[in-house]
Amino acid sequence: MKFLQNQERLILYGYVILENHCHLLAGGPDLGQAIVSFKSFTAGRIVRRLQDRHSPILDLVVFHKARHKVDQEHQVWQEGSNPEQIQGETMMRQKLE
Repeated sequence: MKFLQNQERLILYGYVILENHCHLLAGGPDLGQAIVSFKSFTAGRIVRRLQDRHSPILDLVVFHKARHKVDQEHQVWQEGSNPEQIQGETMMRQKLE
């Protein structure tokens, strides 16, 4: 994420990491492509770390891979995202809190 911020492709206003997903409050000139880059990079890193540790979690990212994804063996991130446009300062504060 820091890489995308340094390249001015992502402005991160806030985030929360939960046990099985995360939420970002972010913006950028091409936010969709920045998120694709983030997911691709982090998925590769996560899979390599799981492989290095011979983690049983690796079996889960193989098992839950979407059937139509024939060009990859693992799936870390769920497909798609549900972006919601922030409509003013009140909504921004509500999401940050």
